[in-house]
Amino acid sequence: MKALSKFQSIYGVRTQVQQKMEQGTDYILKHRIYKHEHSEERLNDDMVKMFYPYPYRTNILEILGLLKQQNQLDDPRAKDAIGFIQSKRNRDYLFSAEKIFMQASWVPFDKIKKTGEWITNEVHLLEL
Repeated sequence: MKALSKFQSIYGVRTQVQQKMEQGTDYILKHRIYKHEHSEERLNDDMVKMFYPYPYRTNILEILGLLKQQNQLDDPRAKDAIGFIQSKRNRDYLFSAEKIFMQASWVPFDKIKKTGEWITNEVHLLEL
């Protein structure tokens, strides 16, 4: 989805690419972004962890960003994920990183469990 979205931003909308984007978006929304399609169980624990930058694994923020690019954040199936993110903000409407992937090879952008500028910016860009 990220690659297709980037392709369209560079080369414009192509019918076949748009169809694949719509299929992918529908699949994501059927799963309410971070859950199994037919249960309340999360796809995996890291899916709901607040982290930035995004490594080889995605998370709820990155997927919400893709949905925003596709003008799909107002879909009712995204409501649960949006509420989940909003529940993680502190009293100042700021957010904290909950995990850092590959600490040995990446420079952390925010400290874990401290209010983070990068992770807060990622959420604020979603305009939830």
